[in-house]
Amino acid sequence: VYKRQGENQGVEVVLKNRETNTLEWFGFVTPNMYSSDYISLDTLDIEAIDSIACLDNIKYSYMGEKADFRSFSEIICNVLAKADPQKCVQKLYVQNCNKLTSSATACILKSLYIHERNFFDEMNEPMTCKDVLTSLVEYLGMTLIQWKDAYYIIDYEYIDNGYTDCTLFNIRNLTSSNTISVSYTHLRAHETCADL
Repeated sequence: VYKRQGENQGVEVVLKNRETNTLEWFGFVTPNMYSSDYISLDTLDIEAIDSIACLDNIKYSYMGEKADFRSFSEIICNVLAKADPQKCVQKLYVQNCNKLTSSATACILKSLYIHERNFFDEMNEPMTCKDVLTSLVEYLGMTLIQWKDAYYIIDYEYIDNGYTDCTLFNIRNLTSSNTISVSYTHLRAHETCADL
């Protein structure tokens, strides 16, 4: 277990595999009050949340000096970068199951735009970053998860039907690769790990 201070989220927890030095889990310790006598305490349970859950504590802010139209990919990558100021997780896999046209080859996140003002209410209060992510991902009928060293935007029904092509984004510089195939086992493996 490796811990260091996160920007807004509290104590950061990074779990790495010692043998391969690969990231297994990343998140933050939740603040709790402990009233037990630490001297007689045999064990201490520490609760932690993943980096997506910590976005409940961060308010959305404009990407530039003022609100503007932004692509879904820009907003999602910007918000995910706020969850991880130390840059532990840099990859975002987006399953290519939604398209603007049947012949489109580009990832839909690059083609859909929304004005940032939509993430503020009438009193100019911003939504949380988690609510922003949820609204964009749910609009697509998909799910956002964090697993090991990457985030995934996936549709379980398409995975079960064998459709595993994804676009890989680098969260830090918004670059994306061409379509890559990710194995069914890899896309479903996080469900087993989530119970650990």
